[in-house]
Amino acid sequence: MAVAIPFIMVAAAAVGTYAAIKQSQAASDTADYNAKVAQQNAAAATQQGLQAQMQQRQDAARKIGLMEANYGANGIDPGSGTATDVINDSISQSTLDNLNIKYNYQLKALGYQNSATLDSSAASNDTTAGYLSAAGAALGGASSTLKYQYGNSGVPVTGGQ
Repeated sequence: MAVAIPFIMVAAAAVGTYAAIKQSQAASDTADYNAKVAQQNAAAATQQGLQAQMQQRQDAARKIGLMEANYGANGIDPGSGTATDVINDSISQSTLDNLNIKYNYQLKALGYQNSATLDSSAASNDTTAGYLSAAGAALGGASSTLKYQYGNSGVPVTGGQ
């Protein structure tokens, strides 16, 4: 029985080492997947922003065209002072709205990109931590085995302590 104990200790260290590596690989794979999803979300947010900008431009052009048509229908020259001021103000507001849409979607995309960067970093750190944990399990198992065999004195223990 005394001979089997060191083998059990070595086996336990090997299992602990293997488990640490597998756990880190799973965590790394999860973080990699999350990074890819975040990158896809960033691309989608960018596309959504472009679409929202285009839609807002079209809506603004329709509204301004309707304003000009209404002025004309009521006998007001769309190029006259007050009419021009109102139309120019509407164009300025529309441009500001469009820039706000662009900015908000850029922020959204940037948030996803930052998340992807953090997830990629976590994947790398998980792998490193797993290997360090595995090394610690292996060294701890070796230390326990040697301590069992040699005791604290460094001299082999006889009689199966």
